[in-house]
Amino acid sequence: LNLGFKKSPHEPCIYSKGVTSNVTFVALYVDGFLIFWKNKSDSDDLKRAISFNFKVKDCIKQYLGIRFRKLKML
Repeated sequence: LNLGFKKSPHEPCIYSKGVTSNVTFVALYVDGFLIFWKNKSDSDDLKRAISFNFKVKDCIKQYLGIRFRKLKML
């Protein structure tokens, strides 16, 4: 897939797209990935593009022993 993400020069499993004020990160690990975003529509577009080629599970609460919690920005 070519979605315009750039590989991190510091970490081979981290990819980013966008500018500092509106960047999306994708972290890959074996058979999974995490998306970190500022703009939810960017995340939705990415998940939609990936789901055309792969089975995608959304809204995880824990990954690799790390618990996640969604926080609303004020």
